[in-house]
Amino acid sequence: MKISPKLIGLLIGGMSISSCLFGIYVDDGVFDVDNHPGLSTYTGYGSCTMCHQTDFDAHVADITSSIHWTWETTDADTGDTVGKYFTVNNYCVAVPSNEPRCTSCHIGIGWNQSTDIRGDSTKVDCLVCHDGTGTYKKNPTGAGAPLNGDTLDYQAILQSFQTPDRDNCGVCHFFGGGGEGVKHGTMDASLAMPTEATDVHMGGSSDMTCVDCHSRGAANTHDIIGSRYSKASHDAALCQDCHTDPTSGAPQPTHSSLAPKHFNLLACQTCHVPAMARGGSATKTYWDWETAGNFIPGTDDLGNPIKIDRVIRNGDGDIVYHSKKGSFVWGYDIVPEYEWANGNVDHITLNDTIDPNGRGHINVLQSTVEKPGLIFPVKKFIARQPYDTGTSKLVIPHLFPTPEEKAGTETKKAYWMVYDWELAAEAGQAAVGLIFDPVTSDIGFAETDYTWVANHMVAPAADAVQCWECHQSKDRMDMQALGLTGGMAMGQADALNVTYLGYSVAVVGTVDEWTGPAADSSQIIDTGSWMGYLEVSNAPWVYSFNLGKYVYMPEEGGDIFGSWTYFMK
Repeated sequence: MKISPKLIGLLIGGMSISSCLFGIYVDDGVFDVDNHPGLSTYTGYGSCTMCHQTDFDAHVADITSSIHWTWETTDADTGDTVGKYFTVNNYCVAVPSNEPRCTSCHIGIGWNQSTDIRGDSTKVDCLVCHDGTGTYKKNPTGAGAPLNGDTLDYQAILQSFQTPDRDNCGVCHFFGGGGEGVKHGTMDASLAMPTEATDVHMGGSSDMTCVDCHSRGAANTHDIIGSRYSKASHDAALCQDCHTDPTSGAPQPTHSSLAPKHFNLLACQTCHVPAMARGGSATKTYWDWETAGNFIPGTDDLGNPIKIDRVIRNGDGDIVYHSKKGSFVWGYDIVPEYEWANGNVDHITLNDTIDPNGRGHINVLQSTVEKPGLIFPVKKFIARQPYDTGTSKLVIPHLFPTPEEKAGTETKKAYWMVYDWELAAEAGQAAVGLIFDPVTSDIGFAETDYTWVANHMVAPAADAVQCWECHQSKDRMDMQALGLTGGMAMGQADALNVTYLGYSVAVVGTVDEWTGPAADSSQIIDTGSWMGYLEVSNAPWVYSFNLGKYVYMPEEGGDIFGSWTYFMK
């Protein structure tokens, strides 16, 4: 945490002082005010507007129009309404009917099943993003409400106001989906204080924070950008925004040893995010809701039978079974899968049918002939989740009970009360105006996947994916499955697993003099067991996939008997 105390002294330029009930506020154009003497309680945005009304109006306008607040956006490709509140997923499944639990990670206070606060800017929660102590917490089942003052030291928190750091963002984004590392393969609590090896941007001397890439800049500092939904153009920073701009201060790589065609095929992350879950925490790869509901039988103090949660952990301490949620699989240092992506994403809706005997795709990264995109590393999160066997459509389960269900004044249908999938689906579907009738329909479980692009945990250059990892094996990337054929997929056939036999190389220097198979359109020649595949578009520097480096083959002096060559150690 970086906390910069402000000294209230001689005021010059455009600075001003205004008195308020709680002390003195210095408007120096910086938002990390840290002096709130006497302020010891917090009720949300209203606690701040007593002093900050004028400058906060613009901030709140940014916040309440952002996807962080609305959980809603328009798909730039289809025009459909999408967002966390409007799309189904395969981890916690859906927000509707489960609001008090899900909205504990909303940047507002009070969004529950009966009250949608998104039209009320006074419900903005300032502290969740600006606490500098790391102690501010929301009630995990309280619809975004903070814990009470007996638990939190508001005096300390309010005197530590700061620009958001990784902890502020991570309190939700590192733990989304019900726990650490559930959704994203490259976001977990290790990014709060990462080593440079875990993330070259956020670790080491760089020490970057989330807002360095996810803010539009000084004019809209509270419109946090970046999402997994289709948009007309990129919003959050791309790698090339800094790494091809000499004025940014970022390293300007030349990639002189990389054939130019790679830049038309690969996203930067494809080579520079070699593995996910590299910081010491696992990422969840599989979730089976069907196995939920297995409890340890027990009795209460009066001898009445009760259900005790069955919780099973693996040798690493990760939960692999929980009665409320079912079975899980976790992984560390996972090699990503790879898919083409052009920035547009298709999402399944509750009106779409699925193949219960196959695998449904909750979201699909787009790539078209007109807009082919690039190859990105991705995490495939796989789950088994409830669906309507009569319609072959996914359903929303009502998991978290309402206050009325808890009080016994409303029929109990929440799964985490009655553990009945049919009743849970009936209530969940009703929350979005759909029907599931337990009398005429049944609940089945279908396998689905959700694709997450691996954008974080960027490795140092020395740890980037090496050429041979893709070009000599399918263990990392199946090029043919990605539509790369011929020379672009060289080295992935079993017959091409050849060994380089020494330093004395005999091979001709140019394609024209080569008497073997001709180079294909990508300027690749196959020398068979002699030298394997060579990429010759940059001759006389020719790339050898067996060596994993460029070799120098002068054009003059070559004939069918060979020529001299030079390569670096």
